[in-house]
Amino acid sequence: MRGTNFLVITLAFGQVIWGLAIKLEKVTGGSDGIPGVPRPDSIGPINFTDPKVMFAFMVIVIAIVVTLAMRLLNGPLGSTTPGLYGNPSCGSSHWATTSSC
Repeated sequence: MRGTNFLVITLAFGQVIWGLAIKLEKVTGGSDGIPGVPRPDSIGPINFTDPKVMFAFMVIVIAIVVTLAMRLLNGPLGSTTPGLYGNPSCGSSHWATTSSC
């Protein structure tokens, strides 16, 4: 499966999952999300009852995730992915050096 067919099937699968998440309100809470999940009061010395502390904590977590994603994309694995677009047959063996890849 390649190209446009893969794209269409991926989009269709995503729409099926989205539809199930919206329709199964008793399980997923629909568009409101899962009800009854409480916010943690504290984790160690960090007290989440203050909204400013929660906001600062989330900014730090997002900064760490973005930093890790950028390091992954700019590392050896990230530098191999653009080549896979041009030659998809090398995708299964991109760690092995072959004459055709």
